[in-house]
Amino acid sequence: MALAAIVILLARSRHYLPFMVDDAFISLRYAERLAAGNGLTWTDGERVEGYTNLLWVLCTAALHVLGVDLVVAARLLGLLGMTATLLAVVYAHAPPSARAALPAVIASCGLALTGPAAVWSIGGMEQPLLAALVAWGIVLCFPLLERSTVNTSEVLLPGTLLALACLTR
Repeated sequence: MALAAIVILLARSRHYLPFMVDDAFISLRYAERLAAGNGLTWTDGERVEGYTNLLWVLCTAALHVLGVDLVVAARLLGLLGMTATLLAVVYAHAPPSARAALPAVIASCGLALTGPAAVWSIGGMEQPLLAALVAWGIVLCFPLLERSTVNTSEVLLPGTLLALACLTR
């Protein structure tokens, strides 16, 4: 069910290559310098925070340390983020049987077919990661809304995801 949406997303995203948002290169500059051991800096000297997406910079820097090209890292993270968002949509509408899967298929494939989802998946910015964190944070809260009492441990994962969303943007 989710596989169809993921294949659609990859095909649609490929259509927009070599698109890359110019602002993505700001984040990638900070990631590059961080990976090189120069800290979260634009240049040597005075330290100025010129990025608005700390978690994204940290994630791209981590992949760069592992030898992944920064543009490839940003695109890979974008595609993974949007894939995770599609999976959250499927999970939120998980059918009790294969026969009842149509709403989840339509929702996930519909999202994958949208131009913005495809463009932002390869555009180099943090939107797909933010979408995934928010989507999963909300989806994991759904079952908690139906109960009169909730344990702290039950909100730990969705709360962490939503906190990471704050660090993303």
